[in-house]
Amino acid sequence: MAGIDTAMPGASVKDSFADLDLTEDGFQVLFEAQWIHRPASPPVIPSDLAWDVAGDPDTLRAWGRCDRAG
Repeated sequence: MAGIDTAMPGASVKDSFADLDLTEDGFQVLFEAQWIHRPASPPVIPSDLAWDVAGDPDTLRAWGRCDRAG
């Protein structure tokens, strides 16, 4: 607690694992949350879209105007 400036309103502590009980020091839980995850998906099938590099400002400008014919 010595490293927390509790003299100013709005002092807060991030306790990602909810391990700390700081109620005796005047803190209260602001919100609770849970970690969630999603298992990894199978590899993405390669697309048949063509990729190109806009190697200079004129090409990038043409791409931005959707003038991709040239």
